[in-house]
Amino acid sequence: LNPVVFLPEGMKESGQGWATQLTDSCTAGSGQFCTRPNLVFVFASDTTEKFLKEVASGFESRNPHALLSGATRDRLDDSIGKLRKAGAELVTGGKNLDGEGYRYANTLLRVPGKKFLEAPEEFQREAFGNELLAVVVDGPEQLEQVLEHMEGNLTASVYSSAAGADENVYRQVAPVLRR
Repeated sequence: LNPVVFLPEGMKESGQGWATQLTDSCTAGSGQFCTRPNLVFVFASDTTEKFLKEVASGFESRNPHALLSGATRDRLDDSIGKLRKAGAELVTGGKNLDGEGYRYANTLLRVPGKKFLEAPEEFQREAFGNELLAVVVDGPEQLEQVLEHMEGNLTASVYSSAAGADENVYRQVAPVLRR
């Protein structure tokens, strides 16, 4: 799932640029790269709402590439359906597209951290393709609780304040991600 954690002070400083970077990473090759993010963690705030709107807008403005096969598209659609059934809210996408090749709309879902904690295994379902699940946490303690439930991943990243304003939160959550 290659989780990415976006810390709150850094989000205030760099959220718009991060939204573009995340959109680029998730939509390149219709998300069919093993190291692309499938799951992000963000802190509930007005800044985060703006960030998620920018990601959604970026997803909507990009024409998805064809997926590897019809079976890949079917599995992606099935995984997204199961995430929604577990309680994830569809922000954009979530459907097959007409046209040449096996295409699927760039898809953004979101779920509150509290809901994630009710069924962490359900929300760690990989959706191979151009899909992203944003987990919106209430604060550092809830983020740490959510991360405690994470299974092993190829990568994990933390985006933080360039000025060091997120250092305390980083020190709290980084060891959990490294396990």
